[in-house]
Amino acid sequence: FMALRLSEVPLMQSDDAWRGLAELELAACLIEQGEYDSGRAGAAAWRSREEPYLAGWAWTLLGKARLGQLRIPEAVAELSNAVAEFGRADSGHRVFSSRTLLAAALSRGGDLTHAADLLEADSSHWSTPDAPRRLRVEHNLVLAENLHARGDIAAARSVLEEVREELSVCTGMEVTQVQWHQQLAACERDWGQLSSAGRHFSRAEQLRRQLADEPATRPPKNLPLPSPAAPAALSVRTVPGQAGLHDDLAAGARVRGRHLDRRR
Repeated sequence: FMALRLSEVPLMQSDDAWRGLAELELAACLIEQGEYDSGRAGAAAWRSREEPYLAGWAWTLLGKARLGQLRIPEAVAELSNAVAEFGRADSGHRVFSSRTLLAAALSRGGDLTHAADLLEADSSHWSTPDAPRRLRVEHNLVLAENLHARGDIAAARSVLEEVREELSVCTGMEVTQVQWHQQLAACERDWGQLSSAGRHFSRAEQLRRQLADEPATRPPKNLPLPSPAAPAALSVRTVPGQAGLHDDLAAGARVRGRHLDRRR
């Protein structure tokens, strides 16, 4: 909502770089809401920019959308472009964040060794005190997913315990909590701890329904647990006074798309 309003501020219309940041922020919001095609449409116009921070972010969002759509080969290609663009300048945490997403795409595409090498190479960065906690959580969730896929469930559970401690002091990461419960449920299932796995899966479903404003229901018995690579699919939560938020974002993306088409 704020990204949409920001993109309409006069300064954003007169300054190309600021407009790019606003449009990419709007695209990021759309992708987080599951509006992958609309988000990609907003990000695509900035992927060829000379500024690494704009081009790198645009490629990151394009790849993240493909990752959400489970179009893994395309996600790997676009996230590789993001890493290359950020590598043209000192992009700080952004380049490491794009490498985390690339590792996730590689893991889900079966290239577990390459993904593990990326995650291991970046581990020292994420262990520093100044590393943003939210991004460190994302890195560790991908690391746990990779460890689980390689069969090291004990190590994956250990990393997930670290994530649990991080999440306990974070706010606004409810979707990540869903993912954490899903991943731990999958680990427990594969370790034969079916009772614990069921509890975590039920908690993930409860949180997911709360976020999506779906009525609470008891999950059926013997419901298959999700793969740790499966994204937490959430519809938009309607907040009192913001019933049109999702429509606003989608409409905003269409308006920005038409604006960009006219500029080409």
